[in-house]
Amino acid sequence: MTVRTVLPLVLLAMVMTALTVAPAAAEGHADRRWRSLLDRAAQAAEKESYVGESLWVSYDSGEPSVSSFLVQSSGEGEITVADRTRYAVRLGDDGGALADHERGWFVPLPAADLAKAHKVLDRVAAKYDVKVLSPERLLDRRCSRVEITRRADGRLVERLWLDDDSGLLLRRETYTGSGELLRMVSYLKLNLNPRSGSRTDVQARPSRGQRTSQTRQNQDVIEVDETGRAALREAGWVVPEQLPGGYLTDGSYALSAIDSHPLQTVYSDGLYTVSLFEQRGTLDPATLPEGAELASAFGFTAYTWPGAVPQRVVWEAGGSTWSLVGDAPPDEMEAMTAVLPHPSSESVIDRIARGLGRLWSWMSPWS
Repeated sequence: MTVRTVLPLVLLAMVMTALTVAPAAAEGHADRRWRSLLDRAAQAAEKESYVGESLWVSYDSGEPSVSSFLVQSSGEGEITVADRTRYAVRLGDDGGALADHERGWFVPLPAADLAKAHKVLDRVAAKYDVKVLSPERLLDRRCSRVEITRRADGRLVERLWLDDDSGLLLRRETYTGSGELLRMVSYLKLNLNPRSGSRTDVQARPSRGQRTSQTRQNQDVIEVDETGRAALREAGWVVPEQLPGGYLTDGSYALSAIDSHPLQTVYSDGLYTVSLFEQRGTLDPATLPEGAELASAFGFTAYTWPGAVPQRVVWEAGGSTWSLVGDAPPDEMEAMTAVLPHPSSESVIDRIARGLGRLWSWMSPWS
């Protein structure tokens, strides 16, 4: 069986990377201050009504890749992010949609708890140090600045600018862990009172992420609980419970695809999120998204997308296709990839075990 990569959730990951950042638990007066700021930012992304244009810049070997997106929030649990020509994503408590206006299709999405970042309280505190710095002005608005460093090595990973008035995250800079800027997301324009003014080009985009002329493409998603993950491991799937760097499982999902059923497991350290897709079958390079390049930095051949947000690594090993997608720093993405199956790591015993796993999987609904 040949795998066709399924990447609609990549765009969702990119959206949430820009909209929110998860806060951490408070332990003292200083901790309470930045916890309050980050709690408020997570809530404001959903509860505030606003429209704006955001600039996205990602860097690869110092070379920038620039794009812009239109952002609209109803203030009632619905957020739409769209480029000016092709894609739109709507997230909401009542469900949403991912639309490709160029190809004329949309995929309905399940309900999303947009403010769930504020519920992740302990993981960041266990791994990072956070400081509130002197305020600055951005878009002629007074902002509180927050700096986040990795406690294990003291390296800077994030700088945030939070609007004092609305609580919104106005600018986010992510660093590689070696001091180099990895990506930046910042509002170029922001209207916090969109209902009172005249209609703008930002507001003119369809807010529901779909059009009546588009074809609906259903994608079934089944959540897999801890018992289900254990059964999958017995059937030969890998499904790690955690990944290096303190990334713990937030959930697993069986997805429908054209001719297979990839398994997505989501991991988070409270600040960054990574998805691991495990899909039975050989990799078909022709189905990869545009911009894929062969890379050997991982010790084996894999496909990467230089400058892409979020980062993506795709490879084949052990009769399965693996996709690691996330916004974690590059050194942590490499550490995660290192502990997953490699093309060169499969021994004769591994192949026999995989064969037995396939025999069992014939009787499993997950095969």
